Amino acid sequence: MSIDPGVKISQFTKRFDISSHASILFGRSSTEVTLYFQDSPNIGREMKILLQEFDSKNVNGIWRVRIPVIKSVKFASAVRNILSLPSTINASFFQSAGVFYIDFLFHHSDLDRISSIILKEISVIKEADVLYLGPAMPFEKFLLDINSRTPLSVVKLKIKPPEYEIDPDRNPMGMHWKRILKIPFGSDEIDGVYFMDTEPAKSEKIVEISRNKIYKAVTGNSFLIDLTREFNERRISSIARVQFFDSPFMEEISVIPSMFNDEFLGVLHSVSSKMKGWDITLESLIPLESAIG
Repeated sequence: MSIDPGVKISQFTKRFDISSHASILFGRSSTEVTLYFQDSPNIGREMKILLQEFDSKNVNGIWRVRIPVIKSVKFASAVRNILSLPSTINASFFQSAGVFYIDFLFHHSDLDRISSIILKEISVIKEADVLYLGPAMPFEKFLLDINSRTPLSVVKLKIKPPEYEIDPDRNPMGMHWKRILKIPFGSDEIDGVYFMDTEPAKSEKIVEISRNKIYKAVTGNSFLIDLTREFNERRISSIARVQFFDSPFMEEISVIPSMFNDEFLGVLHSVSSKMKGWDITLESLIPLESAIG
């Protein structure tokens, strides 16, 4: 989907022909968008003066422009409603010359509800468009498309939690699963879509998407929650976060814009040094092309 909100930041990015990675952060009653682009000698005095009109900071050579969503609240509400569906994953968000684009991946069981939101909420917004609704391309190709406009890196962590964290009472999803976070940036919860070979324990927090195969659940993990909260606070966004659990070990694979590599490692060090009883190993950090190979 896309929207051309026509607000001041859109006029700014159109004027300077700026394309940038973006993130969306949902509060309880508000929505905020952040644009990111790297500082360079080509950013002239006029552009820097205009940047000062927005809530913008240059941190570690990366401009972060924070914009509260005021005009496009109906569109933001529709996006929030789409992401509330059990299988929907926020797969991409970026802007190009004033137009904002957001992509979702979802299981076909949610198609009727997606269609309803499009017809009742999106179609009545004249600035918004639905550009494609259909079968998804392979996820690797999807990431390569993003990589063509925003260079990406893949970070792989191996995690051994303390024994109390893997107690069956704290793990209703069982001891073996794969999980994709529904919103890789902007949520403190571990809200994920799970792919499993066995049926999980019965719980009100678990929603079945596809019988005995795919589920949606909100669960806890003190390390991942602290890591995510720190990323949100510093506006360090991710494209995708996938986790594998094969008791007692967990593996996390994060796909992030390469501009955040150093900051990602700094936050990882800061959070992991506070986690007593956790064994956290950085196994690799490589460009996306090398990871897909």
